[in-house]
Amino acid sequence: MSVGDISLLETGPVQSDSSSYTSSEGRSSVMSSESPLLERARQLSKNRTWCNQPEVKETGIVQSLAKETLLQQEAIFEIITSEASYHLNLTTLIDQFMDDPKLEPNTPESALDRTQHSTIFSNVKEIRSISARFLEEILGLFGEDVFLGKIFPVLEDYAANRFVCYERYCASQSHRLKELKECTEKSENFQRQLKRLEEEANQTLQSLVTAPMQRVTKLPLLMSEILKRTPNDDPRREQMELTHRATAEIADLCNKGAGKIGDLVHLETIWKKLHFGQLKPFLILAPGRKLKKEGAIERLRVNKRRTRVQPDKVQNYLFVFTDLFMITTEEKERHHVVDYCPLSQLTVEPISTHPTTPILDTSSSSEDSYTMSGAEWTVAVAGEEHAFLVTLTESAAVASGKQGGDGSYIFVAKSEAEKTKWMDTLRERHKEEVVSKPKTGRNLTMLTRKRQREIPTKKYWWKQPQVEQSGVVKTLTQLQLELQEAIFEVVTSEEEHLATMETLVNHYMSDSGLDPSYPEEQRVLSEEEYNDIFRYVKDVLLISGGLLKTLHARQRENVVVDTICDILLLCVERRFQGYIRYCTNLPNSLEQLDTSIEKNEPFRGYLRQLEEDQRPLRSLLKAPMDHVSHLPQLLRNILRKTPTTELNHCLVEATLRALEKVERLCTSGQQKVEKIKELYLLENQLDFGSIKPFSLVSVGRSLLKQGSLTKLKVSQWFGKAVRKKTNYLIILSDCLLITKRIENVYKVMDMVPLGRVLVEVVEPHAVEHHSSLTGGEDVLVGARWAVSKAGENHAFLVTLPDVKRSYTFVTKSEQERAEWIEALTEQNLMSFEEETDSSLTWEYFYMEAVADYCPASECRAPEDLDMRRGELLRVYRANNG
Repeated sequence: MSVGDISLLETGPVQSDSSSYTSSEGRSSVMSSESPLLERARQLSKNRTWCNQPEVKETGIVQSLAKETLLQQEAIFEIITSEASYHLNLTTLIDQFMDDPKLEPNTPESALDRTQHSTIFSNVKEIRSISARFLEEILGLFGEDVFLGKIFPVLEDYAANRFVCYERYCASQSHRLKELKECTEKSENFQRQLKRLEEEANQTLQSLVTAPMQRVTKLPLLMSEILKRTPNDDPRREQMELTHRATAEIADLCNKGAGKIGDLVHLETIWKKLHFGQLKPFLILAPGRKLKKEGAIERLRVNKRRTRVQPDKVQNYLFVFTDLFMITTEEKERHHVVDYCPLSQLTVEPISTHPTTPILDTSSSSEDSYTMSGAEWTVAVAGEEHAFLVTLTESAAVASGKQGGDGSYIFVAKSEAEKTKWMDTLRERHKEEVVSKPKTGRNLTMLTRKRQREIPTKKYWWKQPQVEQSGVVKTLTQLQLELQEAIFEVVTSEEEHLATMETLVNHYMSDSGLDPSYPEEQRVLSEEEYNDIFRYVKDVLLISGGLLKTLHARQRENVVVDTICDILLLCVERRFQGYIRYCTNLPNSLEQLDTSIEKNEPFRGYLRQLEEDQRPLRSLLKAPMDHVSHLPQLLRNILRKTPTTELNHCLVEATLRALEKVERLCTSGQQKVEKIKELYLLENQLDFGSIKPFSLVSVGRSLLKQGSLTKLKVSQWFGKAVRKKTNYLIILSDCLLITKRIENVYKVMDMVPLGRVLVEVVEPHAVEHHSSLTGGEDVLVGARWAVSKAGENHAFLVTLPDVKRSYTFVTKSEQERAEWIEALTEQNLMSFEEETDSSLTWEYFYMEAVADYCPASECRAPEDLDMRRGELLRVYRANNG
C-alpha cells in the first residue's frame, strides 16, 4: 500500500483544533461534564509534540537525546496524538449528529427513518468503544514509560484481534455515503438539520463518517515512518515490523471490503437501469465482478429489408465487466439490453477497409451476421476507418430466438486510439474463477468461487476406540455388525445435525450485527426481520441436544447397543412437534431472508462476510427439514438389519411410522404455507367486477390448477362461424373461476362451486349445426359441430347449470385434456372418498360412453345413470390390500 493510496482516502481531514469540538453554547454543558479521557484527548490535540508533554519535561531527558532518537519518539508519540484527535471526531459524530433529536429515528420530528439512520451511522458506537479502550491503554503505557516501549505489542493485538469492527464499517462505506447523498438531495428537512449541525460542529458529516476508514489506513503509514527512523540493531525493531504487518493487513482488508462493496454499489446502479426485454434476465451483482469500461459507440447494421443492401448506423452503449460483455441501447435513463455474452466466449478482430463483393450470411434474416469479408465490405461502403468486429459465440440474443445469425457486431470508434482501447479491454480475460456464466434459459446470480469446504469423513462404529479395546467385533455376525453400524449412523447423523444448529445459533443468530440483544445502532437487521428469519431455531437446537444426550448415555451403557428406537420413539412423540412448527414456517423464513438480502443493503454486505468461512445461512436454515427427511431412511436401514424374529422389530417399525408421519406433516405444512401464499398472490390479481367478491384465502382451500385455455365461440353472423378466444381458468378445491386475463389482472367472468360443474368430452363430428353453444335443444351437439368446424381434436364441454352457461374448451393434447378434466372433477372425488369406508384404498380410471343410454322409467333401477355418447365417467375400484 502506497502513501498515494492512503491520501486518496483522506477526503475529510481529521480536525485537531479544539475549537472544532466546542461549537455552541448548547454543547457547553456536555463539554463541562465530559470524561477524563476526553479531557486528556483535548489536551493532546492542543499539545501534539512528545518533547512538550509534562511527563517528558519532568524527566529532563530531552536535551540528552540525539536528533534521530528525538524524531523517532515524536513519530511513536504520533500514534497517541492521532488516536486522540480521531477519538474526538468519533465523539463529535455520535454526540452532535447521531444522537441529535432531529436525526434520532425514535423521535417524531426526526429527519431520518430507522433504515437511513442505521445505514449512515451503522456500528460507529462500537468503533468509538474500541478507540476509547485503545487510547486509554496506550495513555496508561505513556504514564508508565515516556519512551512507550510497550506500545507496539498492544497495537499489534488490537490490529490483529480487536479491529474487526473496522472491516464491517468500511465494507458498508459506499452504502453509507450513497445513503447520505440521497438523503441530502431528497429531504429538505434533512438538509436543514444537517446544515445546522455542521455549523455547530464546524465539521461536515461526510468527513466524520469517513474518519474510521482514514484512521485504519493511516496506522501502517505511522508504523512505516517509525521504522524509517529505527536502526536495524534496535531491539524493538522486530516487534515494530510485526506491528506494521498487522496494521497493514487490517488496512488492506478494510480497503478490499470497501472496494468490493463499492463495486457492488456501482453494479447495482447499472442493474437498476437495465431492461432485458425478450432476453433472459440475470442478476449482474456478484462479488469479484467489476466494470472495466463503458461508453457509447456506433454500430454498423446492414438493413436486409431494403432492395439495395445499405449499412445503417445505430448508437449502442457497451458495458465490459471483468467476466461479461453487454450491448445495450440507451434511452433516457434506461439501457435496453440488445445482447450479452461471457467475456471468455467472444472474439475481437480489427476490420480493414477493402471493398469487395458483399458476403453476408444469407441463411439468416438477421441484420447482425457477418463473415470477415462481409464486414470489410460493410465498413468500406459506410466509409468508416476505425472499425472492429465482435462475435459472441454464446450470444443470448441468438439463443433466445430474438435474432438469427451468429451474434456478430461491427462497431465503429471515433479514432484509432479509441478502437485500440476497446479491443484491448475486450481481449482481457477475467483472472478470478467464476462459478457460473450467464446462460440463456436460466436466471443466474454470478458468484465468485469460495474456498473448497472440507467434506466430513464418515465414522464407523467398529473403528471407535472403545469398540476396538473391547474386542467385541470378532464375536459378532455380519448382520449384527451391520446393525451396529446402522444404529451408530443415527447417532453420528444427530451429532452432525446438532453441530449444524450450533453453527446457525453461534455464528449467525448470536452475532453482534444481527442479534437484537445488541445495541440497535450496530445491527444491520431489524428485530422483526431477525425473528422472522430465525423463528423456532432454538427449539430445534434444544430437541436435538436433548436427543443426542440420551443417545450418548445409551452408548455408555454398553459397547453393543441393543436398540435406540425406544429413545427415538419417545422423543418423536413428545418433542418433535418443534420440528413440525419449524418446517411449516420454513418458507416464511426463507422468503424473509430473500427480502432482507434484496432490500437491506447493509445486511447483504454483512451476510456475505459472515458466509466467507461458514456454510451459507440459507443452507443452515434448511438443515432441520433435511434432517427430518433423512431420519426415516436411517430407520429403514435399521429395519433391514433387524431380523423379523426379534422383539425389537416391531419397535423399529413403530418408530419408522412415527418418523414418516413427522416427515409428512412437515412437508404438508410447508405445502399449506406455499398454497396460502399462492392464494394471497392470486387474490390481489383478481377483478370481480359486478360479481360479488370473496376471499380466496380460507382454511382447507387450495389451488388445484390454473392456466389459459382456448374457447370456441359460435358467431351468429356470416354463416355461424366459429371464433377462438382465450380464457384463464382458476380451479380451486371448492370453486371454479373463469376469467379473462388482461396483462396481470384476471377479470372474473363466471364463478361457481366446483361440485356444480359438469364436464363432458367432446369429439368432433361432421353434423349440421342446429343450436348455439350457450343454449338450445342440444348443447353437446352444438359443441361437437363447433369442434369439427374449428378442426380441433382435444376438446371438452364445461356446463354451469347454476348460471345456465356452457363453454367449449380445446387443449393441445389428450394428456392436457385429461389433466383439466381431472382437476375439474376433483370435488366429486373428494366427496366420494369421504362417504366410503376409510379402511379401503381406492383407485380409479376413466371410461367414455360410446352410445346414449336412457332406460325407460318402468324398468329403471335406483342406481341407473343417464349417459350420452362421449360422456367421460370416472370408475372407482376398491383395493383392501
